[in-house]
Amino acid sequence: ASNGLPYAFFSANGCSTGITTPTDVGVYYLKVTLNENDKYEADPIVKKLEITNATLTVAETPYTAQYDGAAHKPAAFTVTGTTADGTLTLGTGYTVKFYASEADRTAGQNEIANVKNVADSKTYYYVISAGNYDDYTGSVTVKITKVNLIIVSAGLVTERAYDTTTGAAITGGNVTQGVIDGE
Repeated sequence: ASNGLPYAFFSANGCSTGITTPTDVGVYYLKVTLNENDKYEADPIVKKLEITNATLTVAETPYTAQYDGAAHKPAAFTVTGTTADGTLTLGTGYTVKFYASEADRTAGQNEIANVKNVADSKTYYYVISAGNYDDYTGSVTVKITKVNLIIVSAGLVTERAYDTTTGAAITGGNVTQGVIDGE
């Protein structure tokens, strides 16, 4: 509280150009000017203010499903933090990057966009970044399971009497369930 004293915020210690009340992370200066009278001189007081990063709260849901032929993010997240409107929104309020190893995450290289195949079932490392917040890091384990193919036996010849021919064919039967379109 300034007790009615005039004050202003500045981005540099010289206090030459005022700014609006700061809300972003950074170092600022508050200059309070005392009203001069017959008892007090009007020497301004300048105090350094620092706004530091806040902490994100993250709930993760790793991708776990049966193979479906489509690309998926390794995980979905609910990210909360304090903003003017109270929430963060993926793509506008924060970003998520996935990596195949902790070393890649630390180096910020070899980003993974999506998972798709059973072979993609493993642990992925991520970093969530948002302005005015400390980065949040973690890992998730993706599990993509194989599709069970079902063979329908309608018309399938399962027995055949010996007839001395070598060109006898077994016929019938189709895979009718579990095949992904286009495969």
